[in-house]
Amino acid sequence: MNTGLVATRYAVAFLEYVQEMNMTEEAYEKSKLITGVIANVKGFNTALANPLVSKDKKRELILTASGGEWSEVFESVVSLLLKNNREEHLQSIMLVFQDLYRQSIKVH
Repeated sequence: MNTGLVATRYAVAFLEYVQEMNMTEEAYEKSKLITGVIANVKGFNTALANPLVSKDKKRELILTASGGEWSEVFESVVSLLLKNNREEHLQSIMLVFQDLYRQSIKVH
């Protein structure tokens, strides 16, 4: 499946979910933190894409990248990504989410 399509589908669902839970701003800040870590930590995406790295280790990596604290909402999103083997798309999903968030509040 096309990476852009995967990222868009998950990002749209993520935005709708956090809007329903009134946690949009928190999710946006967490997404910026995660994309910053992914961009600056060499091998992070490689580890997420590696099938030999356990789901628990990947969860731990994502937790660390997000600042070590998760809300129940973010935990459920990460669990869904891991369950559906979409963790390697985390950076793309978070970037698309950020774009959608900014569009939703009319900040460009």
